[in-house]
Amino acid sequence: MLCLWENAGRRELGLDGFDDVWRPGARFAFVLPASPPRPTA
Repeated sequence: MLCLWENAGRRELGLDGFDDVWRPGARFAFVLPASPPRPTA
């Protein structure tokens, strides 16, 4: 999972897993894959 967090006043971006401990204020966002294209007539 891609994560954004704050460390000593700096923003950091990295990879983390769901097996880690998350603080109560943690928020999660998910993106669905794109739908397959519709056939055109």
